[in-house]
Amino acid sequence: SDLSTALYSLIDLDEYYVRVHEIFRQHLNAKNFFIALKDMENDRIVFPYFSDEMDGSSFEIKKFSSPNVNTLTTVVIRSGLPLLITGGEFQEKINSGELNLVGTASKIWLGVPLKVNNETLGAIAMQDYHDQEAFTANDLNFMTSVSEHIAVAIQRKRTEAKLINSEHRHRTIFENSPLGMILFDPTGTIID
Repeated sequence: SDLSTALYSLIDLDEYYVRVHEIFRQHLNAKNFFIALKDMENDRIVFPYFSDEMDGSSFEIKKFSSPNVNTLTTVVIRSGLPLLITGGEFQEKINSGELNLVGTASKIWLGVPLKVNNETLGAIAMQDYHDQEAFTANDLNFMTSVSEHIAVAIQRKRTEAKLINSEHRHRTIFENSPLGMILFDPTGTIID
């Protein structure tokens, strides 16, 4: 599939996010599309990719762990379940205080969790501001079926970035140490 090809030719996450959106636009009405990721260290949801006709710039959802922060995105991430909701249903939940509105209200919203090994990393979502029937259960099934590929790519690139940073940090320590250091392999042979 196109997502698998993009996954294995992946250079960096920003490029991958753009490619994922392009692929979704080929198959779905994905004009308004975003990727949201948990940042538990800072108790927030960040949006590393955000393309929207009404809300021009990305933002973050702070205090993710607070029970008072209930957006459509946080509901999908917390529950680990996909969600397809029309603007009328959403407005009822806002009016009842069950959900908070972030950004411009849409006619329909579709979001699915990004999960790897039953851990939810974030969510991908689309919304339409004009047509309450822009998305169907088939669209939800398609997004759900590809979401794991996307989550794996994100997790892989995050792990790779951590490994590169760790290697750089250790290399810097090694190269700038005033003391001599010798690295041995498990058999006792000097390797560096």
